[in-house]
Amino acid sequence: MRGREAQIFGDNVGRMNSYRRFAFLSPDFAVDDKGKVYMEEMNTNGFMIGDTYSHFFPAQSETILIMRVLGADGFPDSWKYQEDAEKVVDKYCAGAGFDDCEKQGVKKEILRMIHEDMSGGEVGGKIGSIWKRSFPPRENEWPGIEKVMLFWDRYVNLMHNENDRKWKWYAKKFGRGDHTYGKDFLSPHYLDLATWNFIEWRRNIALGKEDDMYDKGFRALVLKTCPYCKLVVSDESTSHKMWYT
Repeated sequence: MRGREAQIFGDNVGRMNSYRRFAFLSPDFAVDDKGKVYMEEMNTNGFMIGDTYSHFFPAQSETILIMRVLGADGFPDSWKYQEDAEKVVDKYCAGAGFDDCEKQGVKKEILRMIHEDMSGGEVGGKIGSIWKRSFPPRENEWPGIEKVMLFWDRYVNLMHNENDRKWKWYAKKFGRGDHTYGKDFLSPHYLDLATWNFIEWRRNIALGKEDDMYDKGFRALVLKTCPYCKLVVSDESTSHKMWYT
């Protein structure tokens, strides 16, 4: 995706920041005669099949819903939480030491994540029960910044080979700014790091670890604008082994 951005926008950061991109990934699974499931491949040009095979499983409603998560209809329910979400993000930015949260794009990026989380569908009153954020990990599965970085680095190492001619060509052709030639081409962007820290900060507030910094009213705002924070348990017993093993 970063390569595609470079093709479209070059060094025009302003245009790039106004552009939202997404990709559908379609995994192919096989089941052996003992019932064990294997993922054979991941198609990077995936598509949503809707109700084409509705006799197996209907998926048209999920297709419509994912377009809402992507913002196709402009998040029409955002009026219910927008003001509270901005208060939460502004408080985070003030404490995180950003010189200009809006100019640096941090506020916009984090608010976008909140919109996506709040638009993930609702079953039985539980928001985010159809489409869920996978990465960065959700607040109720958050393993900590260090383990998220370990997860990132391991996958970068799988993809990166400085002696690979194709890699060199790709990095040289599409590298830009802070994602230049070599392994740094896949290093976390400062917006990635700001988002990860926001998730950890928000989780700590949900757990009551920041009660000496914020009152109960602010904690209520965090819970109102964070569906996964409501699932955070006080004993931190949620499982996140998958993120670092």
